[in-house]
Amino acid sequence: MQYPLSEKKKDIFLFLTRLLLFVLILFVVFGLRFLYVNKSRYDLQTVELEKVSEVKQKDEAMPAEAPKRKFIVKVINSSGRTGLAAKTIEEIKSAGFEIDSSTGNGVARSGSKISFKQPEIVSLAIGDYLKKKLPTATVEISLTQQEDIVIDLGK
Repeated sequence: MQYPLSEKKKDIFLFLTRLLLFVLILFVVFGLRFLYVNKSRYDLQTVELEKVSEVKQKDEAMPAEAPKRKFIVKVINSSGRTGLAAKTIEEIKSAGFEIDSSTGNGVARSGSKISFKQPEIVSLAIGDYLKKKLPTATVEISLTQQEDIVIDLGK
């Protein structure tokens, strides 16, 4: 069947109109799906951020220091003053630190020295306490010593 030119134009126009309508429907359907998926992702991210915020607030509410652990401490009296090592042990215990302690006498020396077995102990509460108590003492790390902390008290 032979169409006049205007009929062909109508058919082409109808075909293109239907094709355009189909593309628009696809665009709307996939656009809405895309928006829904992204909103769901956004909601999940918001929930995750709220959970992270809750955990962070709980962490900030917790005390900065973990429960105190027990340290092995040796105090050497190299000052010549009788009873100084025992007095130092008692001061450490009365400050609230749990320690297994021993004392001894050493060769006379002019300054005090604090030796820590592990570098981490220096920054713990007991390390801070000892550095404040003996501010002029030399601080060193001695990985070979048996005790966690050795304090050599000089003159």
